[in-house]
Amino acid sequence: MVTLLFLSVSALTFVAAGYRAYRALRSPRDRSNPGRWALAGLLGALGFAFLFLAPAIQEIEGRLYPNLGRLLSNTATLTAALAALTLVLYLAYPQEQARTRVPRRLATYVVSVIAMWVLFFVSDIPESRGLFSEYYSTHPTLAGYVLVYSAYLGTVLVDLGRLTLRYSSATSGALRVGLRLLALGCLLGLSYIAEKLVSTLRQTLHGPDAAAEFCVHPFENFGCTMAVGMPAISVLVMLIGISLPVAAPVVVRVVRWPLEYRVHRELRPLWNALYSAVPEIALTSPQAVTGSYARRDVGMRLYRRVIEIRDGVLVVRPYRDPAVELWAADRASAAGLAGDELVATIEAVGLAAGIDALRRGSPATAAVDEEGDPADAYPGRLGRAEIEPELRSEAAFLRLVSRAFVSSPLIGEWRSVAADRENVAAGPAEEPNPDER
Repeated sequence: MVTLLFLSVSALTFVAAGYRAYRALRSPRDRSNPGRWALAGLLGALGFAFLFLAPAIQEIEGRLYPNLGRLLSNTATLTAALAALTLVLYLAYPQEQARTRVPRRLATYVVSVIAMWVLFFVSDIPESRGLFSEYYSTHPTLAGYVLVYSAYLGTVLVDLGRLTLRYSSATSGALRVGLRLLALGCLLGLSYIAEKLVSTLRQTLHGPDAAAEFCVHPFENFGCTMAVGMPAISVLVMLIGISLPVAAPVVVRVVRWPLEYRVHRELRPLWNALYSAVPEIALTSPQAVTGSYARRDVGMRLYRRVIEIRDGVLVVRPYRDPAVELWAADRASAAGLAGDELVATIEAVGLAAGIDALRRGSPATAAVDEEGDPADAYPGRLGRAEIEPELRSEAAFLRLVSRAFVSSPLIGEWRSVAADRENVAAGPAEEPNPDER
């Protein structure tokens, strides 16, 4: 069970480390950012820490040197702690300031690791596999090894928790939650360090515990919970905290994708009508139109479509007749429409009439005399300050306009009325003069 837990966490962190390294290599900006590489190093070091400490792997390592797996795992853990601290430093400070704070912490790490390796090999552990606690009283240097490891890791966790809590107060959203989860992971890790220090000192002075043995399950008793379960839990919490700011936008995009795709598709009739009259509204940047990211990101495509429709509406505006919209408002109200549907229908009829006028090259005359601008008769008119400038609210309203543009009978009815008015204005055909025959 313990082997499965440790190998699972190790595999997860290796995958995450590979992904972060791949992203850093692909982006020139990330490639030169030490904080991005610190994140990949943190995840990779954690993966090695759990891999080396898995009981099945320790069996193999123990054949090379007694308890070699614990030395390698503890070294990887300190490396991960340094990488995590470096990452937060680059988050909390500008690169120039962060770069000046890293060397001191790096020097402390190097001294601690060298001291651990010297104390470990000086201890000359006789068994190929066993618990460190068996030798604390007979090998004081091994107890010193554990104290050096615990002291450095505890210092880093305190420093890391302090920085994340302070920096999180200046952030919001997923980043704030992630940083506070990272601080919680530091607190859980400190509880593991505290228990380790107490047990090491006790067993150094009084000998090993009679019940000390390898844990079959990580939570089978208090000792196993603190020695095995707590490190795994603290690392998982910190891993979630680090990954949340990156993963949250991806999850949001996945959840929103079906709705954004549907809205993008439903806006097509309105966009087609405007594009056929005003082709220049289409964004022609090669990156915007043909880039692979734009093709994959439905949200970006939806954003472009909304902007293009807005541009088309602005071009059509001089050709929109206020009298048409007053007529549409009366007819739509009489048909029982209200609220957003009423506003969208009026907008659709006004746009359809404006597009027809644009194609004929007939700009609208001045606003209708004493009745005023019909745009003030409803709050949803595009281009008005009352419209919320956010993409989702804009797209939601345009979606209603596009539906009305396709399905409202008022558009066909107005075109019939307009055609009749043109015929009346043209008058009857002039009869030929019989004397001229």
